[in-house]
Amino acid sequence: MHQVSARWRVPTIRASSGVGHASTWIGAQSAAGGYPFLQVGVTEDASGPGHDAYHAFWSDTAAGFHPQYMGALRAGDLVAVEMARTGESWRLSVDDLSRHRSLAKRVRYGAGAAFTQAEWLQEDPTAAPSVALDLPYPAMSDEAFSQVKVNGSTPRLALANAQSLMATGGTILVPTSFRHDEFAMVAPTGAGKQYLSDVAPLDFAINTYNFEMARWGTRPPATKVSTVRALVHAYAVFADRLVAQDWPPTARTDIAMLASDDTRLNADLVAWQLSGLGRDTSEFVKLEDDQDNNLGQVVRQALGLPRV
Repeated sequence: MHQVSARWRVPTIRASSGVGHASTWIGAQSAAGGYPFLQVGVTEDASGPGHDAYHAFWSDTAAGFHPQYMGALRAGDLVAVEMARTGESWRLSVDDLSRHRSLAKRVRYGAGAAFTQAEWLQEDPTAAPSVALDLPYPAMSDEAFSQVKVNGSTPRLALANAQSLMATGGTILVPTSFRHDEFAMVAPTGAGKQYLSDVAPLDFAINTYNFEMARWGTRPPATKVSTVRALVHAYAVFADRLVAQDWPPTARTDIAMLASDDTRLNADLVAWQLSGLGRDTSEFVKLEDDQDNNLGQVVRQALGLPRV
């Protein structure tokens, strides 16, 4: 892959917004994730009433995923954003079409590496890669990407390629269907909204659990216990909500199976906690085996939602 691009209007942070941080960007990386990774786009920062800031930025793995600022922008400006690879370098550009201003940066990154996945994202960033909690998310206007291109052509993007945004503070956005060369990020409705609202606390607990598991051998016993207890509670609440609510006929069987599976995972977590939370126990092996299923993704598909 040698080129990724799109156009969008810089989102407008609403006057009612609290402090928050967001970013809208295009990127390229390995389909397996991690290295190599490169992005360019716009940050949207609300620091208080009348103190909103918008900046073009770029980042990569070598920069620790921290935004490297290229210049200031204005809310509502139409920007054309592109990353184009020539030889062993990338030209990253943000052209402000509203103000006839071009910001560009050339970086020598990922020379010889295979970039195989293009991305167009609205993101609630973390404070740093080493923390699990996302930053507060500002209240903003909806975002729409147009003239979406990869290697100079319009890609074929389906629901399986999409991601939902579940931000700190409760904001939930999902992409519309990709038509012609554009899509928008909008609030979900109906059963999809209901499911994503239900699963948000569980997703947060799972993300925290996964973050702690990556450092499990060095975590204090009290942190391990509190992490697992929070996940047990989140699974229990989620399963109860699934059972108590009404769902479309096409999703009811899958919803019931997911609620049952979450109850089983809860029992596995409790058994693992009672065994001492060691990763070399049979209880942990069973937990890992039972977690290896696709029911959550099946339910999302049945509700017309992105897989992740």
